[in-house]
Amino acid sequence: MKQHRHSLFTTGSTIVLIVGSVFLIAGYCLLTFWGKPTLENAKASTNWPTVPGEVTESRVDSHRDKDGTTYSAEIVYRYTVDETEVHSNNVWFGGNYSSSSRSQFEEIVSRYPIGKEVVVYYKPDDIFIAVLEPGAHFTSYIGFVMGWGFLLIGACLLLVPMAGLFRGRKKNEKDEMMYFDDAGYDSGHE
Repeated sequence: MKQHRHSLFTTGSTIVLIVGSVFLIAGYCLLTFWGKPTLENAKASTNWPTVPGEVTESRVDSHRDKDGTTYSAEIVYRYTVDETEVHSNNVWFGGNYSSSSRSQFEEIVSRYPIGKEVVVYYKPDDIFIAVLEPGAHFTSYIGFVMGWGFLLIGACLLLVPMAGLFRGRKKNEKDEMMYFDDAGYDSGHE
């Protein structure tokens, strides 16, 4: 006796649909709120106006958890635009990250000691967005690449149950065709 599915999707398919949707939403959010703005600001920053600034904090921070220790550079500088003093910690767009390699952050801190005079590139329509090193760096692409990666994984996960649904429909059509004889009469039912 043949059992028929009671629904179009099995529990496994439903879970894959939910996980795929979560990945799509996460990818969209990563692209929209982090990746795209970071990359756009990085590329545009080479043409932003500049003002003099001064480094007020410069240190390597460590962060310890059950997986080990990671490090980051904490560079804070101040600058003034239209009589408004602003503080920022962006060395470059995408530069606020951590890693298990302390030496790369020691190198950044050595370039920006406390009291050093720096050139600050600030966004003309939002003076609170600024960098010391304009342009796109390797880490400026992280949010963009992660966003697209999550979108791609989500799309692939959504294709799995859809492909199963398509195969299920094809199989049902084939099963239904078996009930008809060559003359076109329904021979499987009375």
